[in-house]
Amino acid sequence: MRNESRLATRRAELLAESAAQREALGYFAVQLSQPITGDGWTARLLKGGKVPLILGGVALGFLLTRPRRLVPLATGAFGMWRMIQPVLETIRQARSAADLHPGAEQI
Repeated sequence: MRNESRLATRRAELLAESAAQREALGYFAVQLSQPITGDGWTARLLKGGKVPLILGGVALGFLLTRPRRLVPLATGAFGMWRMIQPVLETIRQARSAADLHPGAEQI
């Protein structure tokens, strides 16, 4: 009898815990189904476009792989990025000049 009473008590505890977990799951499911609104950091991240997600992916790649291999690659890529910036700025200026003067030859 004593064992049956202990099992019944344990069963009641597990049922109560299960009901609480079910309620919490319902609450979180409703939150996940709603669109992201407000000024939280997640809304800013997701509305900011692809750049923050790309940077996060690169950071995650650094964490998952050995940094010794990626540091020279990253420094080389950063150097190339700095070299190409003046060229990109020249292209932007040429396009904006072409937008100001519609009859001019476009790049």
